[in-house]
Amino acid sequence: MFTFDPITTSATRLEALKVYQANHDYYEVIGDDQPTLVTVLNDAKEVPLGKTKTSKHFRLIKQDSKVIGVCDWITGYPDEHDVYLGLLMIADQHQGLGHQVMTQLFEQWRQERYITVELGVVTTNTKAMAFWPQLGFKEIRKSPFQFQNGHVAEVIVMQRSL
Repeated sequence: MFTFDPITTSATRLEALKVYQANHDYYEVIGDDQPTLVTVLNDAKEVPLGKTKTSKHFRLIKQDSKVIGVCDWITGYPDEHDVYLGLLMIADQHQGLGHQVMTQLFEQWRQERYITVELGVVTTNTKAMAFWPQLGFKEIRKSPFQFQNGHVAEVIVMQRSL
């Protein structure tokens, strides 16, 4: 069982930064050199237009009190019965932890009466392009996306039912 702790203090932001720094491949894909504390702070406050902070869930993922990752989701977005997963980042990959975390989150979201999960994957992120379909996500559209650093990439928007 995993716990999802809010990233709201200096200590939790530093823990999140360690996870970010363990995922240098992702930052290469989005055209970023190296994540910093500013990256974490920006992620913590980023909310889609029309949504409030109360719908944002920026969390450390813990297993037996050890930080194993970071996730960020928005409830009620893009539609009332949807969850938008903005980030899933696991520090030590290829151990099945991502699948396990998502299985737990899917169950939690089902219990909260959400119907659909949506996310975006940069087309050049080959690891993510292989990972998400294994969890039942299907492509629904492609669109350009501009990251905080100004880098623009083509993103495949994927969706799955809960």
